[in-house]
Amino acid sequence: MRTKCPSCYVEYDLLVHMESEAGREMIALLQTLHTELSRPLLAYTGLFRSRSRDLSHDRELRLA
Repeated sequence: MRTKCPSCYVEYDLLVHMESEAGREMIALLQTLHTELSRPLLAYTGLFRSRSRDLSHDRELRLA
């Protein structure tokens, strides 16, 4: 399933997140947060993504 990040607007396949333990944990974390917290959290972790590479799921989870 293709989806778009609400903070940085990058398109990605949602199944990619489900392939790693850190990706699954990040999705679970985002589901527990209210919208007023999850969107700024995604925007914050997006600040650490370089222009040439995506942020690894492990690092994204540590930042969260």
